[in-house]
Amino acid sequence: MKRKENKDQILFIILFCCSLGLISKLIIQFSNSAVNFEYGISSTIGFSTFAFLYSKHIFSQKPIRRVELICFSLPFFSTAIIFMIELLFNKGIAHYQGLAKAIDFYVFNFRRFILVTCFLGNIYLLVKYWDSVKKRARTNETGLALSFICYNFFLCFLISSSLLFKPFNYQFVLYLGLASSSIIVLLIVYFRFVNPYRDSLGLSVQTASKLSGVLRKTNEEKYQKNSAKIEGLRPLVAQIDELMIKEQPFLNPEFAHSDLAKSLSISNHDLSIILNNLMDSSFYQYINSKRVSYFIAHAHRIVQEDQNILNLAYESGFQSKSTFNKYFKIETGQSPSEFLKEKVSKIS
Repeated sequence: MKRKENKDQILFIILFCCSLGLISKLIIQFSNSAVNFEYGISSTIGFSTFAFLYSKHIFSQKPIRRVELICFSLPFFSTAIIFMIELLFNKGIAHYQGLAKAIDFYVFNFRRFILVTCFLGNIYLLVKYWDSVKKRARTNETGLALSFICYNFFLCFLISSSLLFKPFNYQFVLYLGLASSSIIVLLIVYFRFVNPYRDSLGLSVQTASKLSGVLRKTNEEKYQKNSAKIEGLRPLVAQIDELMIKEQPFLNPEFAHSDLAKSLSISNHDLSIILNNLMDSSFYQYINSKRVSYFIAHAHRIVQEDQNILNLAYESGFQSKSTFNKYFKIETGQSPSEFLKEKVSKIS
């Protein structure tokens, strides 16, 4: 899928930029050339430019064009060219004062300009797509984009500090580069690989669904004796449906059984009675049916606006592709792709 390729491609480029930046600083450290660490390949420029593209892609839900990738690559690769010139012709550059001054101006000012510009661009994206960001704030992609923005702010703060205080020495710049690249890698690993699978460490949705099926029979026998209490809770069924329509809490991928009980000012126990006896459903079945309905209501965006199925599934509140496919099939009897093909053929 084009969007997934865009997302993974940008993250790979960010990791590539960090790697080149680290390698260049290590070369300077262990070579005999008297090259300032500041002239190393700038991983911060690579991170800032491509982190901006990543945020733009996630917030707007539009694919990144190839021309954008090329344009945003230029600042980073220009630092690589400066690094090679300094490494190979360091002594020779001193004879050309104009060129030496131009390189110094580029290294010590252009980097700051790029960092600040990308940060301001990120703030603009946040303001422009704020409503969309709020709905998907807890998804891994949005969380990573927001983390990138926060880290870019931290880099801008360091740049500002370097202007106000004594310039950093070589060793500090090396350690800062190592730490910066490590932080960026950790952010990507956490949001891309660790966080999406954290649910597998506990009770999975599938296991919870099976358990709820077993428990439902027990609950039916248990609560039959207390029909008066069940009838007293019946008005809350309408309240639950109204809450789903007005506030759409199911769009939050971490919306839990206890959150719904709290919204209704009832106990978790009473909510289970309502779901099992009055709505003939489990919490996960009910919430995911609402998510499927939201997806279907907005499915026209996939056809008309070249949207991505998985992105809309995440927007609907699902945390994984497998859970989305499972509950979509339960609710519609079709897979998402079959449903969309049918929808396209009807439009045609």
